[in-house]
Amino acid sequence: MQTSISFIVIGKNESKHLINCFDSINRLKFLCTIFSFETIYVDSASVDNSIELALDHTAIDKVFRVDGCINAAIARNVGAENSTGTILCFLDADMELFEDEFSSLLEQVVENDVPFASGDLLDIEYDAHGSVESERRRYNIDSNRYEITTGGLFVINRDTWDSVNGMRNTFRRNQDLDLGLRLAKSGVKMLRIGKVIAAHHTVSYVSNDRFSKDLMSGNFLYPGVLIRKNFFNKYAHRHLYKSYCSSMFLLASLFQSLMYNSIYFIALYMTFWSIKKLYSEGNVRGIGRYMLRRLSIDASFFIGFLAFYPSSKYKSKFRVESFG
Repeated sequence: MQTSISFIVIGKNESKHLINCFDSINRLKFLCTIFSFETIYVDSASVDNSIELALDHTAIDKVFRVDGCINAAIARNVGAENSTGTILCFLDADMELFEDEFSSLLEQVVENDVPFASGDLLDIEYDAHGSVESERRRYNIDSNRYEITTGGLFVINRDTWDSVNGMRNTFRRNQDLDLGLRLAKSGVKMLRIGKVIAAHHTVSYVSNDRFSKDLMSGNFLYPGVLIRKNFFNKYAHRHLYKSYCSSMFLLASLFQSLMYNSIYFIALYMTFWSIKKLYSEGNVRGIGRYMLRRLSIDASFFIGFLAFYPSSKYKSKFRVESFG
């Protein structure tokens, strides 16, 4: 009996990348004839022609549109609920699979009964004019390893997905990290193979526009929510120390400054980041903007941890429409 695999592609206004994404899935299907496939596209209220492109593409079997209070967690949950495969493959519409490497991942998952897996990604970042700004491997690994966090592209056994009830709808951001932490707590870590399995076409992560939008929309609050929701999960503590040590440094600096009525410790925090910028970039140009970013991100973490509670409207106030 063939192993059934469901691709679940989520997207919003990604018409310029959709065809490449869908074509790469078709190439994989042609290569991996030992599996049976279905592909589901879940659109999050796009205003471009994404749905029309999906309906016309041979790779796509089902199309859904989600309106109302929406986020990536909701879209992925909708896709999973309407899929039939025993293995679920989640990816974003701005990703393009490398079929040889991804088929290797699928073979490892099936042959070794791996419940949760992914690989390395090639991040291709574009500037505001659509020109390639940089290309880099996100994880830069050459051998397999187990991790507790994932990203927008991963493969998961349906029973494993169902064991934690999928993603939390209230997480507008960091829903993938939350899933990984909850699975790790239950004893399931993610296998990341040392191969680049896809290209990710995205806006530069250091773009001023992207930073401003993330800050104003409250996206930087969710790391704090992530740690609070998983506070009694030992893997969350490891993630905290690894990824948010600068936030802890800021908290310690503020505490010491208040205790001793001195700005020395805040100055120490700022000096640390100035040195880090100098070391990584070889200059201190734009240091004021750089420091403002660091302070905004670190302060947002603590506001999110202490005082931000995502609206419960994300649990139910959305509508799903099926096409085709």
